Amino acid sequence: MTTDTSDFKRWEKQYSWENCKLGNEQYGKFISSYIKSQNKPVTLNINGSWGIGKTHFPRQLHSN
Repeated sequence: MTTDTSDFKRWEKQYSWENCKLGNEQYGKFISSYIKSQNKPVTLNINGSWGIGKTHFPRQLHSN
């Protein structure tokens, strides 16, 4: 499956920390900083029930 880069442009506003109603900003900034500081590949596991925001959060990380 290929992803159109316009999806990512659209995500910039939709998934910004400023528009976050889930309170993910502080946690997301911490995780983002940690990932960026790594010199080796990192695996991120997001575990949660349906509807908790497992897809939403990585899109926020990518967009911010």
